[in-house]
Amino acid sequence: MSAKMTTHERKNTQLIAIFDEILRKRPELLEEVPSGASLVMQIEGDEAFNTWAQHVAEKNSPERPKFFVRFTLKTPVASKKPLSWKQVGELELQSAV
Repeated sequence: MSAKMTTHERKNTQLIAIFDEILRKRPELLEEVPSGASLVMQIEGDEAFNTWAQHVAEKNSPERPKFFVRFTLKTPVASKKPLSWKQVGELELQSAV
């Protein structure tokens, strides 16, 4: 990952990779996601990141419906260490509307 990435960009990229890994093990989860929806990564309790992610999704694709991928982590996010799917306690898919 680029050194110029912000903390939020880095978290988002890592969450997307974790979600992709989860989908490989549980592809049926995609059935819950509406066709054409913009996925918005969220971390339970990290309001600064969540607000940033929602803003980016709205800015990049305002016309598309938003769908939250909400992670509850077992351990806090360490600023220097990458997120791991092993940190995921729960994953919830939820319509933004």
